[in-house]
Amino acid sequence: MTTIHKVSAVDLGTNTLKATHATVSSSGKLLDMEHASETIRLGYGIEATGRIEQQRIDACLAFLLEQERIGRKYGSEAYIGVATEALRIASNGPSLMDRIVAETSWQVEIISGDREAELTYLGLMDQVPEGIDCAIVDIGGGSTEVVILRDGVVTNQQSLAIGSGRLADRFFTTDPPGIDAEEAALMAALDVVTTLQGTSDSVPFVMLAGGSGLFMNQLIDLFWETPPFSADTLGLLGKHLATTPAQDTVDRIGIPLARALVLPASVAVGIAIVGYLGATRALGVPSGIRMGLIREFAENAVND
Repeated sequence: MTTIHKVSAVDLGTNTLKATHATVSSSGKLLDMEHASETIRLGYGIEATGRIEQQRIDACLAFLLEQERIGRKYGSEAYIGVATEALRIASNGPSLMDRIVAETSWQVEIISGDREAELTYLGLMDQVPEGIDCAIVDIGGGSTEVVILRDGVVTNQQSLAIGSGRLADRFFTTDPPGIDAEEAALMAALDVVTTLQGTSDSVPFVMLAGGSGLFMNQLIDLFWETPPFSADTLGLLGKHLATTPAQDTVDRIGIPLARALVLPASVAVGIAIVGYLGATRALGVPSGIRMGLIREFAENAVND
């Protein structure tokens, strides 16, 4: 007998907070979804101070309370979530987690990078193309999760200590950042990407998961080609963003200015990984973490 659940899930990312309210079957099939996101940048300045700014903590709690209200209207039976790199490293991360417990109904867990990669794959496994070795790459604000699949089997899951927010904070001092800053971000990304394990053979296709990948799709479709796109085209996008004010990106694809400001760093990470893996094509796809959480909830409900 198939059981239907309504679940709300959040992902407290270093750049963006995301929520999904979903109806899911006990088999893990997602039947209906509503999404929301807000670019709060919990990780802004964290490399310098080691702390999350108070105004960003307040904005995070306001987002959670609003999404809880929406979830109750939707009919959710559970409020689950994960927090990633910003809360892993912030000295006041535990204080924020205590406030989430005290002031909201959300059950949020600070997860490791490996757990991020696991959930990303669980959420996107039905989108993996058959018969093609590929990688799922989720470029976050503070870290990047990579899942490599060969013959449909996961051969490596790894979290890399590189993210768009951290790169932007280190290398971008102007808008636009300029070619030199973008190249410095790319070199820093390459230094970290070379720690990827189990990549002795090339992977021809890369799925760039999350908002950054979808934004890349939109801009590349506007200027050069219909996605999937080539590694060379991704390089063209990097040069374009390095020399174009962020407001131009906002005007063209309607994303928050805070996301547009760090997008050149996301592209730098994408270029580094696509090049290192020897991929010839790439495509932006939705984030998988919340989908993975929701599917895992449904599976556990059956087992219980």
